[in-house]
Amino acid sequence: MDRISLIILALLFSVVAKAQFITLGSANGPAPDYAFSYYKLFDLNGFTGDASALFRIAILADDNYLNHAEYHLWVSKHSGTVNRVDGVALQFISGKPQMLEVIATETAVWIRAMGKWGTIRYENPINIGISQSGGAGWVISNQAAYQEPTGYTIKSKNSFYYDYDNAKLYEYPSYNIDGSQITNTRIKTPGSGYQPSSGLNHSFTLSATNTNGILNMGVDGTGQINPNFYSWLQSTHNNGNYFYALSLNPLGGNVGIGTTQPDATLTVKGDIHAREVRVDLNGAVAPDYVFEPDYSLMSLQELSDYLKEHKHLPEVPSAKEMEQNGVNLLEMNLLLLKKVEELTLHVIELERKCEELEVGLKSTN
Repeated sequence: MDRISLIILALLFSVVAKAQFITLGSANGPAPDYAFSYYKLFDLNGFTGDASALFRIAILADDNYLNHAEYHLWVSKHSGTVNRVDGVALQFISGKPQMLEVIATETAVWIRAMGKWGTIRYENPINIGISQSGGAGWVISNQAAYQEPTGYTIKSKNSFYYDYDNAKLYEYPSYNIDGSQITNTRIKTPGSGYQPSSGLNHSFTLSATNTNGILNMGVDGTGQINPNFYSWLQSTHNNGNYFYALSLNPLGGNVGIGTTQPDATLTVKGDIHAREVRVDLNGAVAPDYVFEPDYSLMSLQELSDYLKEHKHLPEVPSAKEMEQNGVNLLEMNLLLLKKVEELTLHVIELERKCEELEVGLKSTN
């Protein structure tokens, strides 16, 4: 090995030798509630240049349950972006999975341990472009809070990578001690105030821990489906066989509100409050044919006999049928209109007979 190689190797060893774990602080705060502690590990603090860093994070918490774990956390920043990082990635290394929660905004990364009675430590073996001395944005040791930071872009208890340039989220696989893959993402995005940094189409696929639920959400601005921007949300079982209580899909499929299995284009289990409802006939015929000369109108005597036997109007479903099958508003409204029109014909006929009777009585006098 030549002298230059030996010098390079010596420098590398010296860097590794200097690397050591730094204690951020305890996993939780003091009594009475022992709230989890959030630590700001990284903050751009106005830094606009190029930067890249790789942390190794150790969670040492609750020895009774062996709640220990190690992770790699990578952050990158390009000089072309202002007050925003370009990528954040978390990779589980060893120990007990999901012992670390990462909350990333566009400018900062917060972490907290998911097990109490221990400490959070970090090691910064690789650091390019940013000062470690607390100058132009870097580690802010022991800056703790007991309240969850707001305005985050990503909140995760599992391995992930977030690409800020394209506003895309990727899940890295993690593995249990037996080698089985951990598939639940435990990733959240903020309820408001979040906008993708670029592009028109963005989507996320999320799943919850120890459940079969999958939530897909996205934003589309291409105008291919609608002339304007729209957002969509779809909640399903992971095998796709049935929907959960809220199911919205603008690209097709049923929509259910308050029901897990919508059986129509829109199924609502609950009240509907609207200013106006318009129903298309879609081939149904309005009953104006009742006024045609050849329409066979049931006589009042025939109607009376029918009511005595069946206890409901002709063609109208019985109370038992409506209880079992519900009421189709389109069919029922057209049917009620037909009965009103038939009733109108009966009234006109009765009026005519009354006038004839009145004329007859006057002629006999």
